[in-house]
Amino acid sequence: MDYRLCDTYPAILAVPWEVTDELLVACAPHRSRGRIPVLSWLHPESKASLTRASQPLVGVQGRRSSDDKELVRQLRIANANANNLLIFDARPQVNAIANMGVGGGVESPAYYENVQYMFLNIQNIHAMRAALTKVFEACFPLPDDTRWFKQLADSKWLYHIKQIIFAATSVADKIENHKTSVLIHCSDGWDRTTQVTSLAMLMLDPYYRTIRGFEVLVEKEWCSFGHKFAQRTGGPTDGGIYLPPNSSSSVVNETGGGRPSSPEERSPVFLQFIDCVWQTMQQFPHSFEFNERFLITIMDELYSARFGTFLFNSEMQGRDHGVRERTISLWAYINADIQLYQNPLYTPAEISGHRVIFPQHALAQLQFWTAYYIRWHPLMRLQEPIARRERALILIMKRFRELTAATQRECAKPTLNNVSDNSTHSRSHSNSSKI
Repeated sequence: MDYRLCDTYPAILAVPWEVTDELLVACAPHRSRGRIPVLSWLHPESKASLTRASQPLVGVQGRRSSDDKELVRQLRIANANANNLLIFDARPQVNAIANMGVGGGVESPAYYENVQYMFLNIQNIHAMRAALTKVFEACFPLPDDTRWFKQLADSKWLYHIKQIIFAATSVADKIENHKTSVLIHCSDGWDRTTQVTSLAMLMLDPYYRTIRGFEVLVEKEWCSFGHKFAQRTGGPTDGGIYLPPNSSSSVVNETGGGRPSSPEERSPVFLQFIDCVWQTMQQFPHSFEFNERFLITIMDELYSARFGTFLFNSEMQGRDHGVRERTISLWAYINADIQLYQNPLYTPAEISGHRVIFPQHALAQLQFWTAYYIRWHPLMRLQEPIARRERALILIMKRFRELTAATQRECAKPTLNNVSDNSTHSRSHSNSSKI
């Protein structure tokens, strides 16, 4: 649609075959910011779909849209293995209902046929920002041993992480085990929705647990689907890099502009997603091709503004500022020395058999990510960097595989005795035939 339908969506959208462009255009006014239901992922066997959207603009008057109803119906009937469509609202129910007062709201199960509804109870960006502020207060300048656990509990940070993992596992379970198509939205569909879709896809598809696959996941679900990286990290309102008016760097000024984002727009939405990925890695250490350093590098470069990957609020905004032509991608930097970010314990899904993974979300199963949040604490610095040990392990594993392959080739070769025995057997068999 080339951004004409929605300027915070990617240029190319995937919808059921029977859905026309005219129907999509008619649906857009009924969804917040025009963010209509579109495909994120399709199950390779059952064809159950994972789709995303923003809230319907129902309002207190209970407005309805026959076009939106038809689009939702097409999502449901595209899956031949289930009669129902499950709509997950990432918000707490009270927040979703409160949005009706400002024109938003939720789908009515009475109006949308064969639709079930479930709230995932993930708090908004303001609650998440407050939680991270309390984590910061607990960690800096130095953690206080006498108050550490209380401060961490009071921040509710791990509780929020738990809710996001629970939400994603709920979605993945419905798609994988119940073969049910799922539609996810929150308010505008670019924060909580993105957390849930991307984490669920990570659980469902082993491709996204590889280095290249994870890069695709972030580019697609976060960058292309309009997560507001610039505003959530405190950058300019229209993306790029903010510099004071007296700055002499015209090159950087051209890549962005405007005023710095309001503090109220800042929130650690992407950090929470990365934290959830790290939590999942702790439970499934053999299922990820990348290591902890990979995640920490992504977070460091999110705020460094050295690369163009996270400078803008949408795909269209990046295109308008020439991000591909004028900046370097973070992924090019990582892939140039990919061994630094490889997990030596990684076992591909086709070998391990673990195509789908379901992490535990109970608080007792979660950990505080000390290697990221308090890595600068003197007592946290290891004598030998983990990355160095990982690289050594990778080399050992590579040598082991080479020796194993060489041994298998050697064993497959016929030995001299076997050749002699086979030759003798053939002659005996030939003589017997003549007699």
